[in-house]
Amino acid sequence: MDDQLCTLQRAVDHAERCPGESCPFWKDGACGLADIRSEIESNPELARYLLDLRAAEVEGWSPFRRAPRA
Repeated sequence: MDDQLCTLQRAVDHAERCPGESCPFWKDGACGLADIRSEIESNPELARYLLDLRAAEVEGWSPFRRAPRA
């Protein structure tokens, strides 16, 4: 497993370097999608949907905006 590659891009058979902090799914210094990685890797439609969300990111929008803060 290469942690330098984007989980979403790998799920749709592309190789793209992880964008890190510039990705809206980045949380607390790591990929916020790590907990659902197996679902993403087995469901390319979910990966494409999340890639579309990432591409449509609006300033100030975050996929974690409703998540409870620690």
